[in-house]
Amino acid sequence: MLPRSRGRPRLRACCDCGSEELVRSDNSSKRCRSCSARLNGRRGLDVIRSRRQYIECECCGGRFPAPPSALSRRFCSRACASKGRRVERHCALCGATFSVVRSALSDRTNASGRFCSRRCYHQYLCRTERVSGRGSRWHAARTQAIRTAPFCALCGNFKRLDVHHIIPFRITHDNNQENLIPLCKKHHKVIETIYHDLEAENLELSTLQLWFRNTLSGWQAASRFILRRLERSRDQQFSRARILAHRTAD
Repeated sequence: MLPRSRGRPRLRACCDCGSEELVRSDNSSKRCRSCSARLNGRRGLDVIRSRRQYIECECCGGRFPAPPSALSRRFCSRACASKGRRVERHCALCGATFSVVRSALSDRTNASGRFCSRRCYHQYLCRTERVSGRGSRWHAARTQAIRTAPFCALCGNFKRLDVHHIIPFRITHDNNQENLIPLCKKHHKVIETIYHDLEAENLELSTLQLWFRNTLSGWQAASRFILRRLERSRDQQFSRARILAHRTAD
């Protein structure tokens, strides 16, 4: 097969900018390289823009374009993102309105997004005179309570246990075992929050004492029953494993 003949170069005038240049005779393009690149770039941008989807900003409500790789965006700008990540709350003590970051809201502490200042937090928790310590026999009472029930009354956890006063020590100064119950740190905070919320409703002390003692004692009995069932099933599995090991050895 004979090679293709290119022929003599020809003079081309760009149809857009009018510049003239020598090109091969088999080059049918009517534009120069710069104008062709500019045209192809505009076409590529048009394709990209046609694939964009418009998302509504969760903060200001405006619509903004987003490529398929960024459809998870929720805000149109950094200002809207900073404003949208905050939520307005009302102080549990004074009722003042304040804003807090959404990520700070959790059930790990009593002060999480519930109080406008540390002063309100302390006043809410210490409505009566603040009492330092838990009495001269507190360590012995705490050890006995954990020895009697070495697990959290709500979830059955054995680690990081606190001993909770069913009725706060600041009110009754009562360290008797009937007023003590072991709780893990997470549920200790939860129960304290519930108690303070109910106390803010000005309920009678006898009503609070009856409700909390019955509820926590019921949960403790249920957790003890479940832990015993798990212990029995584990012992049975261990016994079966030993029997199978002896049979295999024989």
